[in-house]
Amino acid sequence: MVLPWKLTEDQLITEAMMNSCRKMPPRLFLGDDRRKFFPYEEGILLPEEEGRQTWISPWNHREGQRGYLLTTTARIHGAVAFFYPGVKAILAEKLGGDYYVVFPSVHEAILHPVDCTGVQEIRSSIQHINAVYGEGEMLSDRIFCYHKNRRLLQLL
Repeated sequence: MVLPWKLTEDQLITEAMMNSCRKMPPRLFLGDDRRKFFPYEEGILLPEEEGRQTWISPWNHREGQRGYLLTTTARIHGAVAFFYPGVKAILAEKLGGDYYVVFPSVHEAILHPVDCTGVQEIRSSIQHINAVYGEGEMLSDRIFCYHKNRRLLQLL
């Protein structure tokens, strides 16, 4: 089915991710914002778009410890937004450097700047979140670290 397109697998995946990004753009919210529905125009717009912005302060230790929620405008299958082309690097800029990321459900990723919290605190939090979601919505209990300068996502 895809042979007539004359694209490599990498090109095909990139195009599919860009299409998903256009249909369900990524949004970054404060970690303590747990609404079921997020208005389209709210959140940190990734990439920059016009609209009302939620301001984040990753240098604020308390805010960074609570973390940030990455999802899509539809709040459906939002964990994939982390893997949209360019999003990991944009997040590193907005969060001021290296950050931890966990994927507690298929609908979101939770991010913490490295200098605001430790792996053990995140591990305890992810265990609690996964207990609340249950197996049907749970995605992973693994913790990753994105290293800005190396552009590397590392499993811890």
